[in-house]
Amino acid sequence: MSPADSSDAAPSAPACAPEHDPDARFNWGVSIAVTLLATLLGVLNVTGGNTAQAMSQEQSKAVGAWNYFQAKSTKQHLAEHTLQSMRLEQLRGGHSAEFRAALESQIAALHTQIATLVTEKEQIKEQAEGHEKQYTVLNARDDQFDVAEASINIALALLGISGVMRARWMLIPSFLVGLIGVVSGVAGFLELPWHFTRIAQWLS
Repeated sequence: MSPADSSDAAPSAPACAPEHDPDARFNWGVSIAVTLLATLLGVLNVTGGNTAQAMSQEQSKAVGAWNYFQAKSTKQHLAEHTLQSMRLEQLRGGHSAEFRAALESQIAALHTQIATLVTEKEQIKEQAEGHEKQYTVLNARDDQFDVAEASINIALALLGISGVMRARWMLIPSFLVGLIGVVSGVAGFLELPWHFTRIAQWLS
């Protein structure tokens, strides 16, 4: 074989190594961003679902507590009405000593019952308000997770279009939207008062 033939058979060196290929670096960067955002989105889906479930439980507890409060109020009104009737009966006079003693005993028992009901109602009211307050806190976190999920989904869609069309300029809106999602998600995890209220209103 002649030297000329040997040089013809030798493979030609690539014009540009993969690590120096701009398209390869671009695709690698998009893949990493998609992987990270998709992982965060999965965590947000689980956490958001747990938050929604906790909200439902707190709302149910609040409704139950207020129903119990209303039942106690009804019982208190009946006791007060009965007490008023007994006092009128007591004022009428003309009763035997035994009847008056029994009437006074019943009046004293009603006073005790009413005082107990008032105390119980205050405790139940505090519990109901506590459940409502916790529901409000969870609702705010749920809004944060909703904004995070929506923003990350949009960022993933933009990244996908950017990768297919090789449109590098789309990385900028992808980054900005994804950053909103990351910030909102982190705020939800750490219970920070960072709220994108206008975006949450659009999603509701």
